Amino acid sequence: MKTTAIPFFALLGCSLTACGEKEEETETTDTDTGSEDTDTDTDTDDSGEAEDTGEEVDNISALIGTWTLDSFSYSYDGEVYTTNFPDEYTSIIEHYGVVWSTAFTRTAFIDVLDSGVVTFISSYVAAESLTIDGVEIYSYSTGYSDFEEGTSSVSGNSDAYQLTIEDETLNCTLSAESLSCENEAIAVELSVGGEIQESFETLVETWPATPEYIKENCVDAAITTTGNALEWGGFEGVDDNVSNYCYGYDADGNYSYIYSGEDFIFSFEAPNDGCFGFDTTGTDFHHAISISDDCNDYSSLSCSMTGHVEHEMEAGDEVLVTIEGESAAEQVFNLSINEIALDFSMHDEIPADTSALDVSTFTEVVDSTCGYISPARTYRWTAPGTGQLSINIGILDFEMIVQIEEASCGGWMNPTCRSFGDLSSKAEGNVHRRSVQEGQEYLITIGGANGETGILAMTLSLPQ
Repeated sequence: MKTTAIPFFALLGCSLTACGEKEEETETTDTDTGSEDTDTDTDTDDSGEAEDTGEEVDNISALIGTWTLDSFSYSYDGEVYTTNFPDEYTSIIEHYGVVWSTAFTRTAFIDVLDSGVVTFISSYVAAESLTIDGVEIYSYSTGYSDFEEGTSSVSGNSDAYQLTIEDETLNCTLSAESLSCENEAIAVELSVGGEIQESFETLVETWPATPEYIKENCVDAAITTTGNALEWGGFEGVDDNVSNYCYGYDADGNYSYIYSGEDFIFSFEAPNDGCFGFDTTGTDFHHAISISDDCNDYSSLSCSMTGHVEHEMEAGDEVLVTIEGESAAEQVFNLSINEIALDFSMHDEIPADTSALDVSTFTEVVDSTCGYISPARTYRWTAPGTGQLSINIGILDFEMIVQIEEASCGGWMNPTCRSFGDLSSKAEGNVHRRSVQEGQEYLITIGGANGETGILAMTLSLPQ
């Protein structure tokens, strides 16, 4: 059994300050030991048996062994917070034929020794898996336990037990096979027994082989339908057929680029008029996706480092879709093509009066290249003329972000945004500008930066 110096409250995920104010220590008066009689031998009668002095002797025999922590509660700032055990979390994300699942379980125990010393144990089991098109290509699971001893103990007897945790003393009540302990700030509920997690680790990888295509010119395969995971597999030993250069911000908001990497090239013929989205969700390496007319170098119509591009097409139109990156054995690509319904009616038109917008009432979260806009709200706005739109931000006492993008197929590819700091000391606010076209509809997203809120004053102007 390994022992690590991990504090009890740290194993529970909180600290003494977060778990509540510690009670003031009760001042005790020293017992007068000035008596000359210092004999501490146990008094006996003539029969040699110990004389009953009326003092209680610790008897924790009923508590010896393993106990499972069922709940942990603490009070903080007038509120009571409770964690029930097992503490579990599961997440299943399904997107473009990819299923990413994660699961986490935490259990906790105390182990009481004959000496009254308590070992606190926190056990964890975690698992994750990646599936594409119904085929699991990766799974990982692990389990382990952390042990902490030396700062906790039990004492008392059947009438009054005490559990001491890092100088916090809790009074306990034993009932049948349960143990309840609490003080003014902390409460724990335990039940007898429990199975402590042994360490294990399991990794299963079934990376798919690289597809074998019969290339025509630069094209590896033709696609004439839409759907998820239309083409997917390994990405090892792939040729470099085109020398496209793509740059921009990736899905994590970092500036990135790809130039002349290994690539797969697929032709796509639109089955009908519409806006089509080309997505590489599930592709697990640094890559770019681009749309082009032919195999000529530098001929991309659009490209993205985020794994998603959109392109408006008419029935029978054909484009080349290129996935470009660095090939390796433990990599997988995934290409999905789906028609996008261009319905922006979910967003209200921007109100005529924007002089006092309460950001605390906004409910959206938008990831812009200027940062997270949260809380956010997106409005529709149609340009009354062609020119330079100016959005003037009035006096602020919080940080905010404004973003403008076209309400059109692929309009999100070239958004403009600007972050505004605390403008409370300025007589006038600052301005964000963008060129707009008459009659074009735009989406204007505004809101706090990373959770900040306040009252926002905003005016829009377009020189005629």
